[in-house]
Amino acid sequence: PLIQGAFHPISIDKLHRVSPTVEKPSFSIGSYLSANYQSQEEKYFNENFGFRNTAVRLDNQIAYWLFKDARAKGVIVGKNNYLYEEKYINSYVKKHSQDKKYISSKTKKIKRIQDTLATLGIDLIMVIAPGKGMYYPEYIPDRYYKNELTTNNYIYYLEEFQRENLNLIDANGWFLTMKDKAKYPLLPKLGIHWSRYGELLAADSIISYIEDKRDVKLPRFVWDEVELTKDSKFTDNDLEKGMNLLFKIPNIEMAYPKISIDSTASTANIKLLTIGDSFFWGMYYIGLPDQIFKNGEFWYYNKKIHSKNLSTPKSVEEIDLQQEVESNQVIMIMSTEANLSGVGW
Repeated sequence: PLIQGAFHPISIDKLHRVSPTVEKPSFSIGSYLSANYQSQEEKYFNENFGFRNTAVRLDNQIAYWLFKDARAKGVIVGKNNYLYEEKYINSYVKKHSQDKKYISSKTKKIKRIQDTLATLGIDLIMVIAPGKGMYYPEYIPDRYYKNELTTNNYIYYLEEFQRENLNLIDANGWFLTMKDKAKYPLLPKLGIHWSRYGELLAADSIISYIEDKRDVKLPRFVWDEVELTKDSKFTDNDLEKGMNLLFKIPNIEMAYPKISIDSTASTANIKLLTIGDSFFWGMYYIGLPDQIFKNGEFWYYNKKIHSKNLSTPKSVEEIDLQQEVESNQVIMIMSTEANLSGVGW
């Protein structure tokens, strides 16, 4: 460990989403006499001794093997080693359900915004992305089923969205109906978002919905070839990566279409603004906002603005909200089923 820490003769992978929190202290007589130097040096050494990352992975692996304990914040190991974030389980088993009057009030506000934007020629569309707890309830640990299942936020929001006639794409409900019919997995075993295959199907449906809404033709994602592999790609094992294990968890076979963009039939240049959670990141990186639509922005949780035209993200608080909103033809609010309690942000 001392040789490894000093000279790094062996290449060790970094821990996923773990950054050093302590900087190496600078020596001075004053800091030495006050013992601040020694204290900081101890903290720095604890994060940087040789083979530390391997030791952390070994500790995590033992916890996983012996106790099915995921040493990652909020991650739960389910039956057959399916991985969840706990909030998706809680959302399915009806914890933290909101008052129906509150949900009704929020939906009416969304409807008012939708109608106001429509008078300006702007379409507001709600997209409910799938929740893994609802999609894979059979692998949720038994300890979460303490009470009789009744209803949850998703059911309430869906009823209100439909009652108020919101422009809605319910990918959560759609995926549930396709679970036993889909050619390939729509949600992964080792990740929390939709699979790359499911994500592309959802993106295609969003494009079709907007085409019908705007009476236009847009570019489309197309693929002729699909790679099948148990080696996860993209975000299909984001929860497993966060566990920082020594060995991979056995996986199911996943599908990865090799995509291109067909714009030959396109007749429109639509600008899309998306306000949403992490379920939009995959669509953002495959080019939905800038290659299918016109230089669209992604407002992550309505806080940070991401765009291929920006070198660094900027805050929503920095912009003229009305001007930015009215510069789009379509505004999409995307929320996974488990985040509906905060939808709109």
